[in-house]
Amino acid sequence: MFEIDSSQLRFSLAEASKLLGGRHQAGLAPEDLSQLHGKTEGWITGLWLASVALDHHAEKAEFVRKFSGSNLSVADYLLGEVFEQQSEKVRQFLLRTSILKELTPGLCNALVPQIESAAILQALSAENVLLTLVEGEDQTYRYHSLFASFLQSQLRRQSPDAVAALHLQAARWFAAQDRPVPAIDHYLESGELSEVLPLMSRHIYSLLAQGRMRLLGRWFDKLPPNALRSHPALKMAQLWTLCFTRGPWAAMTALNISGLADSADEDVWPHVSALRPVLFGMMDRQEDAFEAGRRGLARLPSSVPFADGALINTMSGVFSMRGQSFEALELMSASRRAQSENSSQLHRMYAETMEGTLDLFAGRIHEAHARFRTAVAATIAEGRKSTGGNAWAGLLYALTTYERNEIAHATDLLRVYIPQTRNIGLPDHMIQGYRMLSRIAFLAGDVDEVYRLLTELEALGHERQLPRVVTSARLERSRVQLLQGHSIAAQQELARVSDDAAASRTQTFRLAGNDVDYPLLAKLRWEAVSGDAATAAIALTAEAAIAFSEQRRRRGLALELVLAVALARSGREPSALIALESTLRACHRQGFVRMVLDEGPPLGVLVRQLHARATAASSVSRDVTFLGYLTNLREGYGSTLPVAAPDPSQQTVLLDRLTEKEVHVLHLLAEGYSNIAMAEKLGVTDSTVRTHLRNINSKLAAGSRMQAVSAARRLGIVR
Repeated sequence: MFEIDSSQLRFSLAEASKLLGGRHQAGLAPEDLSQLHGKTEGWITGLWLASVALDHHAEKAEFVRKFSGSNLSVADYLLGEVFEQQSEKVRQFLLRTSILKELTPGLCNALVPQIESAAILQALSAENVLLTLVEGEDQTYRYHSLFASFLQSQLRRQSPDAVAALHLQAARWFAAQDRPVPAIDHYLESGELSEVLPLMSRHIYSLLAQGRMRLLGRWFDKLPPNALRSHPALKMAQLWTLCFTRGPWAAMTALNISGLADSADEDVWPHVSALRPVLFGMMDRQEDAFEAGRRGLARLPSSVPFADGALINTMSGVFSMRGQSFEALELMSASRRAQSENSSQLHRMYAETMEGTLDLFAGRIHEAHARFRTAVAATIAEGRKSTGGNAWAGLLYALTTYERNEIAHATDLLRVYIPQTRNIGLPDHMIQGYRMLSRIAFLAGDVDEVYRLLTELEALGHERQLPRVVTSARLERSRVQLLQGHSIAAQQELARVSDDAAASRTQTFRLAGNDVDYPLLAKLRWEAVSGDAATAAIALTAEAAIAFSEQRRRRGLALELVLAVALARSGREPSALIALESTLRACHRQGFVRMVLDEGPPLGVLVRQLHARATAASSVSRDVTFLGYLTNLREGYGSTLPVAAPDPSQQTVLLDRLTEKEVHVLHLLAEGYSNIAMAEKLGVTDSTVRTHLRNINSKLAAGSRMQAVSAARRLGIVR
């Protein structure tokens, strides 16, 4: 005999997919399947009932979104097969405790007096009545989510007036146990403001310092509009929360109408002094942030350590942006000293992020990556994944992860943090996040997704009145067009930002989103690849010297990579290879990978030559670690590099006429589309695309995709 617990009776996601697929659930997207599996928690009966109901709904995603224990088929099953099979005493226990996210004997006794809760919980768990023992917790249970929503629906139907009273009893029990978070949750559900507001006042700033923004946002959303009128400190906490959950514009509007902007209250003005520069900085109004922050610094210290720390951290970033590194480091030191006296996870996160950003500007990828990882961990509760931390540090952690060419991990991080940074409206984070996602899409051959992401970024810039975001989207679009060989389109896109006021700010200030992707470098890259390469080489040399003199090593290295392209194209290939080897050795030491690979084939052909030279060197003179780096770069370019120049004596000949469809496939191939993306674009299967490619290779006497494109370009079939 074997004992089988409830976890072994649950379907995995793969098993749920088989069940639903077997019922021909066409149109159920992977994310909808995952959401449905999460709601049913793998409960086989729940999955089956959902699959039956899905047959009658055209809008699958909407059905999954609304699916709960109150769904008619689920409710009928739970009512007849589970709820009505219990005794009246147990049914009352189930209803009254359904409001709880966790069930312990003591808490249940508070809600259902004169009953032995421990015995009932153990019996229900033993009978597998959709009750689960919480792993790692002693005598702590929870209801299956569908069963909980069913019970709550029954409670509201049978005893609507009891709901608020039960929440109030639960809140008081948690408060007595010194557990303020669940206590406040239940107080807000009960509507008892006279008890919840004092409790919130005692704990709100410790939670704010921990970075619990979404939790606080949920609480403040549940309060009536004028509930905080006589609680100015809580109102300021609400404004901080608004800033980090809905963005600076919502917070600034709320501050202006709050009546607290010019308050002299000792518990209020320090927050206003700190909040204003934060909001201006997030709005990309750096000059206003500097002036407001400078006035705030003159009033330090105040009686509010949280606000002082926020102001110091913000102004360290502002000074760094202005190139005043000494002042920035001085403020960071002050922030570190303050942390030792008044520990704050949020301030630790921000301080580590700022120091990591300075490392990034200085070209120290390894150090920056370590700091960003530490910053993310500073706001993660024990046992949670690295995607649960603060988006401010999280997206920069994704940036260094991407730079290290850890594409899968970077993609996972970006999927979590980009929605958060977009909702908040952080300009540099949005620029860097969308840029990385578009480049990852280009690597995957999904060209349509590349342009969709850049169009979305540009639209966000217009919508949020952030000209630099618009400029950055256009710069990246121009870069993609240049990689596709559309030099005229790339030049026209650059012309749209040449006189842009936002473009000049990328030269004046140290802005993380435009450190190595800024208008002047984009213009010089175009000249190096498609224009006057010799003149571009002179300008690149001068610009790189300025960058290195300003300790902007990352920018300097990026300029030197493009310089190598310009030198080679202007007929100075030996000089180009010498210069490139020196630059790549520096990139190797500092940990740069994607910055090299993202320059594409114009640089890749030079890397290939260096790799061949290093491979041919004698074992005595060979630098093994540098050769390994070059090998990784060579492999990173993959099949994107053009084939070696053909023998002039062997003319490219078209062995058979290409069909119209094959010419179309060649054009898509030249623009970087993958097989899957081409199949979707053409409305055919992947095997059909492969057939077209085999025919193309045969007719062009080519052995690979890139050989076929090169041959087609020599014949003038594609540009």
